[in-house]
Parts: sequence; structure tokens; C-alpha cells
Amino acid sequence: MTNRSTDAATALRVLVVDDSEPLRECVRLTLEREGLVVVGEAADGAQALDQTAATRPDVILMDLRMPHMNGIQATQLIRRQYPDTQVVLWTGEDDAQLARAVRQSGAHAGVPKGTRAVELVATLRGVCEGGQHALTLRCSTIRQTAPSLTLNV
Repeated sequence: MTNRSTDAATALRVLVVDDSEPLRECVRLTLEREGLVVVGEAADGAQALDQTAATRPDVILMDLRMPHMNGIQATQLIRRQYPDTQVVLWTGEDDAQLARAVRQSGAHAGVPKGTRAVELVATLRGVCEGGQHALTLRCSTIRQTAPSLTLNV
């Protein structure tokens, strides 16, 4: 995907939720480079609820495993309170666990950490265009440190 200059009024608004600050920063920079607007970040599910209320994102990229409130619990609450907000779970867990978490939480899609930026952006855009995006069925994981990220195109 090429970088696009997108008008902020029409750009996809994303909330990034992950307990790793370096990972959130890397994802934010990657999404912004691709023309999406990151309206907020959260380190756990409780913060995700607060940020969702405050920023009303179009889509939330939600980590599955976090302290205090995990991604399944947060997604269930967000789906009830903000039914127009799309949620994409992401995790370093295996594909079977990711698929179960998507079903259990009511998320619109799930992607493994380590997914290429172009696939991640396509998933975020895809769920906002009215469809549930298929899981990226690939067993890949990511270490929780920014230098090991594979989000560059």
C-alpha cells in the first residue's frame, strides 16, 4: 500500500490498545503513515473503555492479553455500549486461540501480531466498510519490543 494523504475529516479513526508502550508507538506511527488517524492509545481494557467514550473511534485494534481487563472482556463491553465501533483483536497467540477469542468477544475480525502493515490496514479498513474480515491465518508471533516488529511494508 502506498502512503496516502487523507483528509482528517474522512480518515479512519483508530484506537490502539496494547499493554506494550513501544508496540503501541510503532503501530501508531505505521497507521498514521498509511493515512489513518490514531485518536488514542490505551494500555488495558479499562483504559480502552475510557478512550472509546472520549474519542469515539471508528475501529479499535485490541490486544487480547492485557492486565486489569483483557481484550475479550473489553470488546464485549464496547460492543454493547458502542455498537457502531468496530473491533479487531490482535494477539501473539496461535490462530485457533485467536479465532475462539473473536467468536467469544464479538469482535469483527482478528489478526496475529506480526501481520504486515498492509494486511493490518486492509483489515481495519475492511471491517469499517461493512464486512467481517477473515482472520489472517498464519502462525506468526511478535516479541513485545519495538525493534522486532514486522509492521513495515
